[in-house]
Amino acid sequence: MDRLARNLDDLRRLVRALTGKGVRVQFVTENMSFTGENTAMAKLLLSVMSAFAEFERALIRERQREASPRPAYVAPTAAATVTYDPTGRARIIPRP
Repeated sequence: MDRLARNLDDLRRLVRALTGKGVRVQFVTENMSFTGENTAMAKLLLSVMSAFAEFERALIRERQREASPRPAYVAPTAAATVTYDPTGRARIIPRP
């Protein structure tokens, strides 16, 4: 349900448009289905479930904003540098 629409108004509008064209909308996870002849209880459940989905999405965004900024990838630092002399022999220089 939360993947279908970003907020309550969009979900209600989308379900109303689809059922108006004769499509049966079914949410498998929530075990809810909507047709053109919805009852007051079905409308209430749709509003409550989508309001919780919208609330959950807002909480996720808040947590993401509050997280400390950190780079997406931090390269590991080497303990030493390897160089080669003119004869082709490896020379290991430890980092301080």
